[in-house]
Amino acid sequence: MKLFIVCLLGLFTVYCHAADTLDIDYIDKLYVREPQRAYRLLEPARKRLEREGWKHKSRMRYERVAGFVCLNNNLYADALRHALAMQQLGSKDQGNILDGLDIQCRLADKLGQYEQLARLVDQIRQETKKITDRHPRERAIKAYYTLLCEYYKTRALSKSGQTDKVMQSWHEARAMLNLFADDPNENVRGNCAIMRHSFDLLLADIYIDGGEPNKAAAYIPDAVQELNREQQDGGDGATDHAGYDIHRMYFNLALGHALVKCGRKDEALKAAAGADSLFHKYPPMENALGSLLSIYVEANSIPENILSLGEDFYRNNLATPSVELLSVCNSLLQIYIRQGEKVKAEAMAGEVKRINDFIHRENMEFYDVLSENSSLRVSYYKQRVYKMVATGVATALVIIIVTMIYFHLRRLHDNQYLYKYVRLAVQQTPAKRADNPKTEENLQEQIETLLSENNNFLSQDFNTGCLETRLQMKRYAIDQQLAENCHTSLNDIVTNLRLQHACKLLEQTDYVLEYIATQSGFGTLRTFYRQFKKKYNLTPTEYRRLGQKKNQ
Repeated sequence: MKLFIVCLLGLFTVYCHAADTLDIDYIDKLYVREPQRAYRLLEPARKRLEREGWKHKSRMRYERVAGFVCLNNNLYADALRHALAMQQLGSKDQGNILDGLDIQCRLADKLGQYEQLARLVDQIRQETKKITDRHPRERAIKAYYTLLCEYYKTRALSKSGQTDKVMQSWHEARAMLNLFADDPNENVRGNCAIMRHSFDLLLADIYIDGGEPNKAAAYIPDAVQELNREQQDGGDGATDHAGYDIHRMYFNLALGHALVKCGRKDEALKAAAGADSLFHKYPPMENALGSLLSIYVEANSIPENILSLGEDFYRNNLATPSVELLSVCNSLLQIYIRQGEKVKAEAMAGEVKRINDFIHRENMEFYDVLSENSSLRVSYYKQRVYKMVATGVATALVIIIVTMIYFHLRRLHDNQYLYKYVRLAVQQTPAKRADNPKTEENLQEQIETLLSENNNFLSQDFNTGCLETRLQMKRYAIDQQLAENCHTSLNDIVTNLRLQHACKLLEQTDYVLEYIATQSGFGTLRTFYRQFKKKYNLTPTEYRRLGQKKNQ
């Protein structure tokens, strides 16, 4: 029974440990020391988080850790995809977006894509400006990424060979660092301490890349001495003992490169030995072994243990070609050539070509993923613009339709009013009368009466001779008096009578318009339409339609 209970407890312990290893926080702490094991745990961790429904922003946390795990395993395209996922998921949290951009910056730096690095720096700067200073955490994030932005900007200038700008950029960044160092926020000061060590190392690289190794050789010992003094005084509050050792290792590597370029090989080998001792203490360190091997190759002095270290690294990382593996293989190739080992040299030359091709493909995939992401963004914005345009067009169409309905109803109302007015005018046409004495006041009525006799006005060959005889006036005198006293003309009177006759035909018959125009004395349908519209502000068709509606 006791044995059974012990077995159950053992199984429970193993289960709990297995569950812990799937925790994303555990992987986050593991990937620096054991990147390959951390990568193997990523997929089970993702499945577990999916089963749990991605609770408490765990999706964002997973993408961040997965990005750094893939980066440390030299899986550049996968790291980039996780970084882009962080940017897409972190729309409400600038910190997550900036973490994604940080991974992309590290990738661009690793792959030597310094133009892309400069573009990413601009994106970091834009995203950093969106962060407010209302909370201590936000202020710390803003300070860190402001400094990181300056760091990558200076590094891109240095690696691109822009020596005229790089020192100015470094001094500006260092001034900003000193400004943040006095901030009352403890987290801001801690971030400044971490970045200060990075800027010190960056200055050494600037001197070496700029062809001034003597300046680097003079500067680095002072920087290391300052680092030691800071640690002895209790540290900066953010860097632990291992962190100080790692900074010293990278300083020793930079010093070794500077000294060997100055021709001081013995001192360079001494600096390399110091870096080697720390390298064995804290493996694996990024780009450390490749840098260490290159110092020994340039100094033409290869200890057996260093050669074995390089060969072991090559064998253990064959499956994951990287920039560091390429550096190690190049160093091994130089060593084999100097040792006269032709077979090994030829084999290593093939490996160098294979890794170069792989990195080139990774570069292409890197840009393909970026292009895919850019195209997705363009597609997204196009879709947004399309929706906005479609909404705008729909709104405009609704407004147009409503406006058309309004004016149609208004015009219908106006037309009904005009119809009543025209109908009333037609009904009030002067009846046939006997001859009346000619006066200025009743001249128009006399003319209308005379023209209405036998519908004389309907004749297209209408002659004014009978009017002149009946009125005992010449045509010009008739027109003159009509113009002066009635503000009309004989032609207008004839046209009005014809139009009144046409209105009666439109109301009382279903004759076609051409026939009505002819029967009303108009020479053409076009003339009839023009005169009718001018007089009544209605077309003959509209007038007939209104009359039909009224009779229904």
